[in-house]
Amino acid sequence: MAFCGNCGTKADSNKFCVNCGSQIIKDTKNKNKSSNFGQFLDMFENSFASIGINTLVNIESGEISVRAPRRTKAGKSYPLKSGDLAHPLTDCDECQGQATQGVLYFINCESCMRSPENYFWIKSGQGDGVYTVLEIWAARKGKAFDRVGMMVILAPTAEFTQPIVDEAMKNGTNNLGNSFDRLRIFDSLEGFPITSMNVSVNGQLYITDSSTGFNSGNSSYSAFFPEEATLNFYAFAEILPADQNASFQEERAAVMKRMTEKFGASSKPSEISMIPRVIVGLTQDWVQGKRFEVGLSRPDDEGIFWDWLIGHQDSHIELETGTAAWFNSKLRFDSVENELSFLLLGAAHGDQDCLKALKSPRFASILDDSEEVAVLLLERDQILIGNQIYESGDVKGWLKKLDS
Repeated sequence: MAFCGNCGTKADSNKFCVNCGSQIIKDTKNKNKSSNFGQFLDMFENSFASIGINTLVNIESGEISVRAPRRTKAGKSYPLKSGDLAHPLTDCDECQGQATQGVLYFINCESCMRSPENYFWIKSGQGDGVYTVLEIWAARKGKAFDRVGMMVILAPTAEFTQPIVDEAMKNGTNNLGNSFDRLRIFDSLEGFPITSMNVSVNGQLYITDSSTGFNSGNSSYSAFFPEEATLNFYAFAEILPADQNASFQEERAAVMKRMTEKFGASSKPSEISMIPRVIVGLTQDWVQGKRFEVGLSRPDDEGIFWDWLIGHQDSHIELETGTAAWFNSKLRFDSVENELSFLLLGAAHGDQDCLKALKSPRFASILDDSEEVAVLLLERDQILIGNQIYESGDVKGWLKKLDS
């Protein structure tokens, strides 16, 4: 059984959808495997899993990245010895975290040791946005309840993130329970595996803009792992025949001509158009126990790389760093410290709403403790400012300077 990636209509043997005419995409080598996102959600519901909003991540480059700690070589821009375990945000002198021309998903760098085992990037839906990261909790290895994975929804901000955040703020909780109805709009999306990542003991996994580094104003999702874990990552995407959009093909032909002349890029068009909408990471031991496998092979066509570069439809006129930090603070119902950490992040990068909120008496006692403020800034990867506050102890002077 296959499904249309455009409208979700079931298709037994047809090559094209009888409802909308789109091409049916399926992997004939994996006929017995589950494939679409709806079946994925069925697995969660049958396992009595629960989901909750964890973090909103703002994407400004049109590309989202998933990063794990990595063994690295000594570098000029970071105080590490060869073989040390580098933080996921650690910079690199050589690759600078930039994708190789024409290579989808991965960066292989001999200098910083980025590889498919610790890093991948993918187009963030139709481009820039403020996207929701959900955590998935279920019974695992005899534990009553444990985090078994996470997913990021790459739908336009106004269509998914805004409504789900409004609902959470109205209800006063980011726990969405075991109802997956909000995600059923993606049921027909076809899935493919991206990679598997290992996170070492006491390691952190990051989901963030591909350009994010230390001291960035971007909001990032980070998950701490007290035990070693391996996670399988999957993408669920809108997949359509590339020739369905004539105007895009004309634009692509013109751009590819210039790219070929300048970079030697492939001028061969991709047979499909692919827009990732949901990225899911699941602990390997849990998902293998469920015997779930996606049905499509990972598309590695070089033409898709250039299509993603050209087809950046959503682009922020202004950075959404402050917006993401503000709403992340509002979603911290359980901790004043976590709420304050996001307000400090937003204020540090010029958001006036975050700066104004810091004047609330609720935060006065914490802001009087410079060491705690420094720790909260470090939790949001603000290394320079955090160290400055720790050394100077002058929180009031710093805030006054921001407010001037």
